[in-house]
Amino acid sequence: MYPTDPATAFNLANALAPPAWFWLVIWIFLPKAARQKTRYLGLIIPLALAVIYTITMMVHFSSAGGGFDSLSNMMALFDHPGAALAGWAHYLSFDLIVGWMIASHAVANKMNRLLVIPCLLATFMLGPVGLLLHTILWLSHLAMYRIPTYMKLGKDVRLLQPQHPQSSWWSTAADRIWQQMCGGQVALFGCAVALSLLAPFLILAYSIDTRTVLEINTWMKPIKFTASLFLYALTLSWFCNYLPENWRNSKKFSQFTALVIASIALEMLWLIFAASLGEKAHFNRTHPILTPTYALMGIIAVILTTQSLVIGIGVWRNTQSGLRNLTRYTLALGLVTTFLLTLITAGYMSSEVGHEVLPAGVSGVSEIDTVNFMGWLRAAGDLRVAHFFASHALHFVPFIGFLLARTFFTETSARSGWNIAIVITIAYSLGVAAVFIQALAGRAFISY
Repeated sequence: MYPTDPATAFNLANALAPPAWFWLVIWIFLPKAARQKTRYLGLIIPLALAVIYTITMMVHFSSAGGGFDSLSNMMALFDHPGAALAGWAHYLSFDLIVGWMIASHAVANKMNRLLVIPCLLATFMLGPVGLLLHTILWLSHLAMYRIPTYMKLGKDVRLLQPQHPQSSWWSTAADRIWQQMCGGQVALFGCAVALSLLAPFLILAYSIDTRTVLEINTWMKPIKFTASLFLYALTLSWFCNYLPENWRNSKKFSQFTALVIASIALEMLWLIFAASLGEKAHFNRTHPILTPTYALMGIIAVILTTQSLVIGIGVWRNTQSGLRNLTRYTLALGLVTTFLLTLITAGYMSSEVGHEVLPAGVSGVSEIDTVNFMGWLRAAGDLRVAHFFASHALHFVPFIGFLLARTFFTETSARSGWNIAIVITIAYSLGVAAVFIQALAGRAFISY
């Protein structure tokens, strides 16, 4: 019998929803035959919630005040317990239907099942956010397994046509650079696409939200990290073309890459969560969630940079990469140096109370008196400068080696190429060390 008390009906609706979400998570992992037989079971509870909504609306809406023509009238409408119950049942029912559609769509398009779980969780907790997340992941999935094939085989390939991931094209060192970036490591390329799709939402939040953290818009940090991680993922996908084939196609490397991508996702979620609260993400010593998770983010950052170490070792071992000796060695050393220098600079910075080092006699500096876009302080030492150059060694060192290999050292033996690469790497590392020491002395990198 249907409960007449809105509070009792509310408890009933709340009790129905969690098992339905739990069933959707189980359903996506069932064998294909079992999924086919049970594909409509996920609609039973949403329909039951629709019944609660319909009955509640029929019984209570006539006695509720307010309306839908203005925000104030809507607030007055939901002051009525029956109207609030109807709204809640509407929310629960439609979110479950969206969750069912997400699960069905993900299975039909052969998306990674583990990636579907956070989409369902976000839909359960935040409704449309889960749908947007699924859309971003789906478009990234298309990019991973359709776009490289499209570029390689021609425009007759249908980008939106479902196909098995095994039919995707992996680029080779002989392809153009933009093709190598797309098909070097398709999971990393998909991660880069997902970050690029996330960026407009962050920029929109930046344009709307007026809150600041340390005098800077609260969304600036997530935007910068999105750009940085996008470049990192795309670069690593490109460099994967120069790994040994057995290394590149190994299950262990794919699994580690998946761990790195999961780390990127967690770091971005952490930064977005902090920005949404208007709190500092780094060096936060007061927030009950951000403070204890800061150490976890440090571990995640180590996992992220370890990927550059792994790829660097692989490039160094691949004598059949087709690269000139000097280019190959600087590429490998640049990747390894990124890991080592970032570990040192970021590790030290995370142990401090902030990124700034004040000159003697100075009690504080303005966070808006900075180098344009980079945000580096102009009136004090800034540890982030050394961290920037450390994390971009995988770009600068190989680029220097590439230029030298194309101009002054076009023909070098393996030994000569290695020696020159060592000199370049040491010189670059000393430069990073000098910038680091400069910041520790409280002197700005650029003080104009």
